[in-house]
Order: sequence, then structure tokens, then C-alpha cells
Amino acid sequence: MRATALALHLAAILAIAGPTAAATHPVNPEGTGLFPDIQSAINACAPGDTVQLAPGTYRGEGNRDLNFHGVDLVLRGSEDAALTLIDGEWDVDMRHGIHFESGESPAAIVEGITFFQCFAPYYTIGGGGILCEGGSSPTLKNLIFRECIARSMWDDNPGSGIYSLNSSPLVEDVLFVDCPGMGSGLGAMTISGESTPVLRRVSFQRNGMGGLMCWNGARPILEEVEFSENWHSGLWVRDPDSLVFTGLSFRNNLGSGLTCSGGHLTLLESEFYRNGSYRERGGGLRGFGGTLILDGVTFAYNEATEAGSAIYLDDMIEATFNRVLVTHGTGAE
Repeated sequence: MRATALALHLAAILAIAGPTAAATHPVNPEGTGLFPDIQSAINACAPGDTVQLAPGTYRGEGNRDLNFHGVDLVLRGSEDAALTLIDGEWDVDMRHGIHFESGESPAAIVEGITFFQCFAPYYTIGGGGILCEGGSSPTLKNLIFRECIARSMWDDNPGSGIYSLNSSPLVEDVLFVDCPGMGSGLGAMTISGESTPVLRRVSFQRNGMGGLMCWNGARPILEEVEFSENWHSGLWVRDPDSLVFTGLSFRNNLGSGLTCSGGHLTLLESEFYRNGSYRERGGGLRGFGGTLILDGVTFAYNEATEAGSAIYLDDMIEATFNRVLVTHGTGAE
């Protein structure tokens, strides 16, 4: 009886105390604390725990090719993401900065980190900074992807900064900058397959083989996304499935601002300004086949050397324009 009473008393105490509080696991760049590297701290996490990175630069094994292994934890750097770097050093032996592949939910969070010179080599499917696959849907916020590279042996699948394959991350307050393109694929971020990511307040700047590429039935939601000074195209959408984009900005891209081919795309309340300095056709927008609807879209000071400084559409596309303003085109109209 006394043992039973004691067990009941302990159970009551545990019930009052509630679940175990989430833990915070600190890591520093020198590896001198409890955890020698980031992955060691991740491996110690239970769901809801936080790995807190001290400002500085993290390099080498254990600080790249990170994997949450299905645990919904928080990996947090600095409020100023530029102060905390995961530096891949363009090492050909690495695969990704982080690989999400185990169905992580939006409660798996990465924030306040710069992914610098992370490299996905040719034998991977892409995602130099972060690869999301396997139905993973992490939250990626307040991040910078700078000078990341993906070199894929498969067409269209790099994603120098992020590659989302059949996954739906939330990408919020993120900058992709100076990510060069390699191989046959394109894009500082590539979205492919059954992916429905949300991109909110995202900027693509000066990326070598395009800003954002959407392929193979992907259905991203874009909110306040801007494309500037990207080479090739700011945004390339292939075979979109009734996509609607609102409030996009395309400025000074060194190819077309937007390229769309096939499918059905609606673009609302967006602007194209000074795109296409080397493009022969369609400095602002190029369309090939499918259905295109433009409503409340402005084109100004775009360039093309051969045809359509603002807009070039082939004879296979069905287009509808409403409240579209075209002004001050340079070169061939």
C-alpha cells in the first residue's frame, strides 16, 4: 500500500510539473564548448530543442552536411545573419550545407545564418546551401545564401542556394546573392515536383544562372519577391499548373526578367524595369506556349536587340492583357 501511495504521489508531481522544458545547446566556432561541432549538438536534441550558434565562421566536418534526422529542432544563429556563417569553402567533398530528407515539419527551423560557398557536386541532385526532399517542410528564415554552387549531372536540378524537391519549406526574409551557376541546370533556388513552398520577402540578386526556377508541376506561393541583376532570367517557370503570382519586382536582370514556357500563369500587380540588356527577344518577359494572363503589370526601360524589348510571345501562346503599361523600351519593340 505504501509503495502504491508513493507511486501515485510521484505521478501527481510529474503531472503538475508538465512536460520536460526544451533545452538549448550552445556551439561556438572554436568547438571548445560541450559540443565540438554543430552536428554533435543536433544529435543531442529532442523535439523543440534549440542549437544556438555563437557568432563566427563554422568550417569543416560536423559543420556542414548537417542533417536533422527527422527531429523538429531550431538551429539559430544571429539576429544579423551576416555574423554567423556556415562556410563550405567550395569543398568538393561536401554535399550540402543542410539536408532535410526525413519529413521534418515547419517546427524544424533554421534562422539567422549565412551559407557561404557551400557546394553540391555533380553526383548530387543539387542544393548547395540546403536540400529539401522527402516531403520535408522546414521553416527557413532570416538567411543569406552567398556564393553557393550546385553542379548537377541531371538537367534543371541544381538550386545553388536551395533545392526543394517534392517538399514545401517556408522561405521567409531570405537573400540569395552572387550564387554562380554551373553545369546545365539553373537557379539560385530551384523548385521541382510536388512542391508547394511559400516564399515571402525573398530577394534574388546577382546570381549567375538565374534567380528562381520552377519546374515539373511545382506550385510555389510568392509574396513580395524581387529579382535584380540576375544573369539569364530573374524567374523561369516551366509548365506551370494554374499559378498566380502577385506583387513581383524584376529590375536590371541581365536577361529576361521572367521566362515562362507552357502551362498556365497569371501575373498580377508586378513591375519590370531595365531588364534584358543582352537578350535578343523579350527583355522584360518571354513566353513560349501555354496561357499567360497579365493584369496590372508595368514594363519600363526594358531592352532587346531583336524583338520585344518589353514582351516577346511566340505564336503558340494564348495571352490576355489587362491594365498593362509598356513605356520607354530600348532596341527592338
